[in-house]
Amino acid sequence: MDAGDRRDLRCLELESGQLVWSRDFKKDFAIKTPEWGFAGHPLLDGNRLICLVGGPGSVAVAFDKDTGKELWRALTAKEPGYSPPTMIEAGGRRELVVWHPEAVNGLDPGRARFAGRSPGRSGSASRRHSRGGTVTGSF
Repeated sequence: MDAGDRRDLRCLELESGQLVWSRDFKKDFAIKTPEWGFAGHPLLDGNRLICLVGGPGSVAVAFDKDTGKELWRALTAKEPGYSPPTMIEAGGRRELVVWHPEAVNGLDPGRARFAGRSPGRSGSASRRHSRGGTVTGSF
């Protein structure tokens, strides 16, 4: 999978390099390129390729990794931000964390069901694991 800074998402066949499928986020989701392009890399979770896209209701979008078909979309913000989506385990369940400039959001990765939100201003995040859990911070 390849997602360029202008956000042409492409799936290529490993051996031949031939195009399997592609998505043009600017065209498919009617969005503008953020100030520094699309910098948050996709997250592969089983058959889902989860990407930061942008636009109303589509900050995070999951695609079928084999076909490129959209599986779900979630969240609205002025910009998608630059922090890649990440997966954590919290309270005994897996949770997709999407950190955009307006909030940190938790989603059920299978159905994009909203799990929680923490408002805040940040465009980029880092995380570390410690004995007591996961610590996040912005820069």
